[in-house]
Formats: sequence, structure tokens, C-alpha cells
Amino acid sequence: MARGGPGASPLLLRRGVLVLLLALALWSVTYLNMTYIFTSQRPSRDSQDVKEEILQLSEEYIRQLAKETGGMVDGPYAGRFTAFGE
Repeated sequence: MARGGPGASPLLLRRGVLVLLLALALWSVTYLNMTYIFTSQRPSRDSQDVKEEILQLSEEYIRQLAKETGGMVDGPYAGRFTAFGE
């Protein structure tokens, strides 16, 4: 007897429907979980805020570099050639 044809057993049809329902439930849970994850993320910051933070951190880095290297000359990036040198 052919599977899934008009003479298919009711047990086989029940299994097929059960597998289909379980797959649909799993897909639904996954979809809702991903939707929740992506909508609950922290809102993206404005690019101007990011630019200002990068500039501030760069300035702090250059100040520290100038303080640590002091009068040491190590190419054009020496601390004494910056505006933050002593």
C-alpha cells in the first residue's frame, strides 16, 4: 500500500499532523524569541555622539602618551611634538 495515499492509516496521518504541529510550534517560539531579542536591544547611538566619544578618547590617549614618553623622540609622533606635551 502506498504511503500517504487514500488508503493511508489514520495512525500515519496523526503522526504527520503531530510532526507538522511540533515544527510549527518550534518555528513560532524561535520567531518570537528572535523578534524579542532584536527589538529589546539598546537603541543605536547617534553618529555625532560616537564621533565625540572617539575624539575625547583619542585626546586622552595622546595626553597619556605625551606624559609617558616625555622628551623621548620616536619619529614624528613624539610626545613633545604634540600640543599636550609639557
